[in-house]
Amino acid sequence: MGKEPTLGNGKICYLEMPTADIARSSAFYQKVFGWKVRKRGDGKLAFDDGVGEVSGTWVTGRKPMTEVGLLIYIMVDDAAAMIESVTANGGRIVQPIGEDHPEITERFTDPAGNILGIYQQPTKYYLELNKAKGIMNYVDGYVLPVPKKNLSAYRRIAEKAGKVWRDHGALEYRECVGEDLNVKWGVPFPKTLKVKAGETIVFSYIVFKSRSHRDSVNAKVMKDKRLAEMMDDSAMAFDCKRMVYGGFKVLVDA
Repeated sequence: MGKEPTLGNGKICYLEMPTADIARSSAFYQKVFGWKVRKRGDGKLAFDDGVGEVSGTWVTGRKPMTEVGLLIYIMVDDAAAMIESVTANGGRIVQPIGEDHPEITERFTDPAGNILGIYQQPTKYYLELNKAKGIMNYVDGYVLPVPKKNLSAYRRIAEKAGKVWRDHGALEYRECVGEDLNVKWGVPFPKTLKVKAGETIVFSYIVFKSRSHRDSVNAKVMKDKRLAEMMDDSAMAFDCKRMVYGGFKVLVDA
């Protein structure tokens, strides 16, 4: 390990994780959580967690932890981003973010079937957002068609845009891609926006403290040089002229 772990009476120091495939499990935790995998003196694989404080190994011949009893949580920087990483590497989300509100947690099964938790330390903006509950917040909403082939490029642009808005004081920034759009009730988004073949819908919203706060934040964003740099990229990812946009006063905050 890069540094010596903290030693002391009562510390949780070692974990033995059941698996039927050590190579697969070790690759999962290495890719998803950045654990350092190494060989012990006896030649067996072991791991050190992301900060080098807790070590462990994978063991065969034991049943996986498929039911929630003793639950181990792994700390991450961005719980939402872990959803894609967990599923892409053979895991599955079994409890989404929000069930333990106001804590930012989710639960997943690893490739071996063990259930573990993910925990994100609340950031400054999250605390501000929860503090603002009860205040009549203001929301900017956007709906736009995006070619499916451009979604990766759009996501990169949106991640940069989210940082710009958040840096200037927006409480929350969300970009959501259509998943269930061909509904029978009401008027479907694709029909409203005259979606072309190969396109999908992106629904986005930004949360502010008030209308005046929105105006102040957006004025700063418009002067930010990073926004101008993104506009060149956005021209290739989607058509701004087809975007539907508006500002909304929150009516209900349940």
